[in-house]
Amino acid sequence: MESKGGAEVVEPAATRIVIVDITTAAPTEAETTVASEDAETTVASEDAETTVASEDAETTVALENADATPVTEKPLVALTAEEEAAVIAGAEKDTEKAKAADAKAEADAAETKKSEGEAEVTTAEAKKSEGEEEKKSADEKASVAQEEKSEAEKEKAAAEEKLAGAESKAKEAEGEKNAAESKVSEGEEEKKAGEEKKSEGEKEKAAAEEKKSEAETAAAEAATAQADATTAAEGEIVATTIVTVTETSSSEEKKE
Repeated sequence: MESKGGAEVVEPAATRIVIVDITTAAPTEAETTVASEDAETTVASEDAETTVASEDAETTVALENADATPVTEKPLVALTAEEEAAVIAGAEKDTEKAKAADAKAEADAAETKKSEGEAEVTTAEAKKSEGEEEKKSADEKASVAQEEKSEAEKEKAAAEEKLAGAESKAKEAEGEKNAAESKVSEGEEEKKAGEEKKSEGEKEKAAAEEKKSEAETAAAEAATAQADATTAAEGEIVATTIVTVTETSSSEEKKE
């Protein structure tokens, strides 16, 4: 006979059973077999104080009162084979209940994980859908941007072509401007030469007019002198003419 944790140990045959008294009265057959509604009994688990071994092992059944009633040692009572079998059956039943509770807890945990996984999947699908929408929007924006880029490149090419044409025209205009400026310069030089010729011509004209005036004056004077000479000579001419005519008439009469 041994004592463990303040409890008496009875060793009938090859089986050892630990009985914990949770009342002040002698243990009954039911109290020895399984825990009552007022007791918490855990069989063969890590958290239990009651352990049931196989036929070749030691079987321990612990019964604990939730109110922690002091344990009172009672006289040891040998169990009959039926009682021992009932204790073992109850312990096995509690073990199965514990296993079922553990299995249910595992199932609940698995269900919780499943729900969490489904929630994560739903969230991931929502993110995926949102990402696909954003990708679609980004693709559309990229397509529009590519079209705008193509149009801008075309406009740039056209503008460069226009610029090249404008530069060519500007060069031509610059050449024409230079030619015109050259002509203007030549014209100015010719104008200057013409003005010089004009000035010389005006001087020559003035000199010629002066000579003309002098010539006219001389001519007038000559004409005056001629007129005077003519007037003086006319008298002589008239007298000579009369004499001549007279003489001529007399000669003709003689011939007849």
